[in-house]
Amino acid sequence: ICTIASLAVGDSAICTRTGTAATGPYSNTGTATGSHTDLDGHTATRSDSDGSSYYGADPQIAIVKVTVDGTTSGPGLNILTGESITWRYTVTNVGNVALSNVGVADDQGVTVTCPKATLAVGESMNCTATGTAITGAYSNTGTASGSYTDSAGHSRTDTASDGSSYFGADPQIAIVKVTVDGATSGDGLNILTGESITW
Repeated sequence: ICTIASLAVGDSAICTRTGTAATGPYSNTGTATGSHTDLDGHTATRSDSDGSSYYGADPQIAIVKVTVDGTTSGPGLNILTGESITWRYTVTNVGNVALSNVGVADDQGVTVTCPKATLAVGESMNCTATGTAITGAYSNTGTASGSYTDSAGHSRTDTASDGSSYFGADPQIAIVKVTVDGATSGDGLNILTGESITW
């Protein structure tokens, strides 16, 4: 309660209260009450109310990242070394306000391309990157970010990350061939014509 000891005719005073903004729509009403007692001791009390409201903005972003090999996508793919691969980053605005400056960064330095930089509430988009499969186990993580600026100029950026991986398969084979003449083997042997030989 804010108490003002007295107010002359035409005067005004300001009462203040502070709080922390909650998510979503919020409204509250203030009621002012004052009284006057005349010389005969009669008292009259009057009151007046007024409300105000705000919308608690909660910018949030989500990302789902997958590795794509041709028409196949998912975690833990086996991909031939040297093959072209794609990473797909599905970015969604899961907050309650539109996001700006939306983008995706990859922790392995892969260049990610997004079709636009804004997302309405509930909207999704697919960002992509391409590369060439390397040998062995590989993983990378995409981090999406988006920001919102309120009416007073306060700005907040939200981020979310997700990773995927593949195994770069590098099939290789080796052969060693020798010529065998009886108990002797090697390259460049001198063997009598007509002798039985083995390779």
